[in-house]
Amino acid sequence: MTKILLLSLIPVLLGNSAGALGALLPLIIGGIIVLGIAIGSIWAIIKFFR
Repeated sequence: MTKILLLSLIPVLLGNSAGALGALLPLIIGGIIVLGIAIGSIWAIIKFFR
């Protein structure tokens, strides 16, 4: 929860460069989701074959 709050405060703290971060934020969120799916899949495969 604090990560989400921190991410929402970063553009305010950065000021002028907030536009670039706003463009990158969906990419970062997508990356985190994909990483979570990948880790979950690997964990499930290991769990299944043991």
